[in-house]
Amino acid sequence: MKTVLLLISLSSSSVYAQIAKPNVCAEDVRKLCSEKLTQEEVASCVRINKEKLTGECRKLIFGAEDNARAFHNNCKGDVKKLCTKAMTGQAALFECLLANRKNLSLNCKNSVDKVVNP
Repeated sequence: MKTVLLLISLSSSSVYAQIAKPNVCAEDVRKLCSEKLTQEEVASCVRINKEKLTGECRKLIFGAEDNARAFHNNCKGDVKKLCTKAMTGQAALFECLLANRKNLSLNCKNSVDKVVNP
């Protein structure tokens, strides 16, 4: 459970892609970070030990962060244009973008595809 929360805290915009693989980083987190740490402390520990993470875990956490950043940058114009009424939360915005997929800019459409099909 702590791993899922860690992934959520590191990259809340890419949760959809990460929830399916919550145990990928469990062993790394156990080895590198105390079980008694808070969620924020575990996130900090993982960042500090980024190079010690297994490749799959590093890719899952930090690749998702990169995807979330790109998603935000690529879709902010589309959100302003198409989803002004849905601006109540990330899930609502994402649903709005999905509903308007055929009207999205190419970069935003590509970012949405990366979230839907990681």
